[in-house]
Amino acid sequence: MRANNLSRFSDLQIIYTAAIINSLLFIILYGFKVSADTPSYISAWDVFKNGGIDSFRTPTFPYVYGFYEMLLGKGLAIYGVGITQYAVFLLSIWSFYQIVMTMLSSRRLVFWITLLYALCPMITTQNICILTESFAISLSVFYVHAFIFSIYKNSLRFGLLATVVLFLLIFLRPAQIFFVPVTLMTYFFVAKKCHRKVLLINIAGTIIVTLSMLTYMYAFQQKYGIFAASDVGIANQYHMARRYGYLDVSSIKNADVREYARKSYEAKGKYVGYDEALEFWMGVSKFDYSVLEQSNDLKQSIKLNRKEWLKSIPKRLEEWSKSPIMNSYVKTFYKLIKVGSPNFLFVIYLLIVVVVMSIRYYLRTKKIAWMTMFLSMLIASSLIVTFVGAQSEWSRLNVPVLPFVFILTALVVQALWHYGNHSFGKFKLE
Repeated sequence: MRANNLSRFSDLQIIYTAAIINSLLFIILYGFKVSADTPSYISAWDVFKNGGIDSFRTPTFPYVYGFYEMLLGKGLAIYGVGITQYAVFLLSIWSFYQIVMTMLSSRRLVFWITLLYALCPMITTQNICILTESFAISLSVFYVHAFIFSIYKNSLRFGLLATVVLFLLIFLRPAQIFFVPVTLMTYFFVAKKCHRKVLLINIAGTIIVTLSMLTYMYAFQQKYGIFAASDVGIANQYHMARRYGYLDVSSIKNADVREYARKSYEAKGKYVGYDEALEFWMGVSKFDYSVLEQSNDLKQSIKLNRKEWLKSIPKRLEEWSKSPIMNSYVKTFYKLIKVGSPNFLFVIYLLIVVVVMSIRYYLRTKKIAWMTMFLSMLIASSLIVTFVGAQSEWSRLNVPVLPFVFILTALVVQALWHYGNHSFGKFKLE
């Protein structure tokens, strides 16, 4: 046991040394990147600190920025945020290591898959971007670690930690709300192996987080007229409606926006590319055009152009299937990642293989591979949510579940190696 602990400590030393060097190189070479979305998080802090609800951003990230603005001033606040993103990510490496130690039986595979997580350019480049992606990755890993260990070790402490992390994660990115139904479904499969107190504290925590978000959405509705956590979903849908030609000009009640849309159709045509649609939306956002008006105009447009809306679905599926899993805002690595990354069809094939493995595992052992099932449902739910609600930035928006794609890939590799080399380690799917 002591030798195993020393080996694990040695592995983590190597991984952390590589991760810290990698982090320092990224900071020195590239600094911290302010993207087109960053100002909206900064302006959201001005709204929240005055007791309001921002139309576009939820509280977690603006409050982190606000803390550093109060501590360091506006000029240095983004550096405080960036350094915090790196620090939180480095802590998440340990959590990731604990997850794979639980799910994989080969120390060598545990080492290499953790090193991949620690150094993966798609993940580490997010740490220099002043956006929610970095925290979303780390918090997703923290949550999975806390949730799995609350069940695996019957731990109330991990159950409470899971609740806190889930709260921060969902108020960071409301799209991560899919963690709630996936978690609740998993409780059903682990009820018999989990202590009643642990199960109750986990379920209660999940319900509290859900009620908190619903309360926030109700407050949002009182101010903006729609039951939602932010206007981001409406913005994405508006972007897609213009891109795929089902935004109906006659449905737009605002005269200025209607004229702007009419001129866009005359100049650009019915269908436009991603960048042109984004440019159109940026123009729309400058008008005095409420969230409620946008939502109503979109609903009417889809109602009147249902065929065009339906035709957009296979078009988007084709684009999605060809989209690389990994992408980056740091252009030095952009081509390397884009060329070297598999597309999202790989994730679909991976999920199919894992489901088949899980069924076979159950038939052989009469045990449910609940950890594997939990990660699979998280990945599948993320794909569905981002496909339905996002406008083509699938690589960036699915990055919080990328670590779990690594883990399932490692599980498949372990299973294949097990059949070819029994000394590699006992096959373990849970």
